[in-house]
Amino acid sequence: MYRANRMAAIYLWLLVLAAITGCSGWTPEPEPLPEDTIEEFEDAINAMDVNSMLDCMDEDAVKSVTVGMDIMMGVAESVTGFSLGLSGEDLIAAMPLMQGIVGTQMPGEAYPQVDFQVTRTYIKGDKATVFLDEANSGESMAINMKKNDGKWQITFHLVPVEEEEADRILIAGSQ
Repeated sequence: MYRANRMAAIYLWLLVLAAITGCSGWTPEPEPLPEDTIEEFEDAINAMDVNSMLDCMDEDAVKSVTVGMDIMMGVAESVTGFSLGLSGEDLIAAMPLMQGIVGTQMPGEAYPQVDFQVTRTYIKGDKATVFLDEANSGESMAINMKKNDGKWQITFHLVPVEEEEADRILIAGSQ
């Protein structure tokens, strides 16, 4: 008898919980997808928001961008013989200021916009390869990503996920 009452109480609590969550409109938050980060990256590029672009990249990718800028500055210095004394990190930090200056020098001018169209995504665990076309140029590309703390981030240090090894394959328009 005690066991039957206990089971009835459990079922009652489950029923109440289901009614509360169903009536409140609560729905679980959807799982983040690699495409979400691609969309954030597109928005950041189109807004010329360097910090948001970097937020879409993993730590190693940000370091690679910084090192690339350091190399570019070194080449420019060796060719011109003139040094600005800026590191890659300095240039990244100064980009919002440079964007503001460009905006005041070229009022009304629109920055070139990108329009990424994801075609398919191969996911294997916490790694993914996203295939996309840039609608304006027609260029096709593959972007490797990895999941860090629940967020997908662009990475340069990853072997692409192949179709035959993917745990999940997402095709645009079929979700």
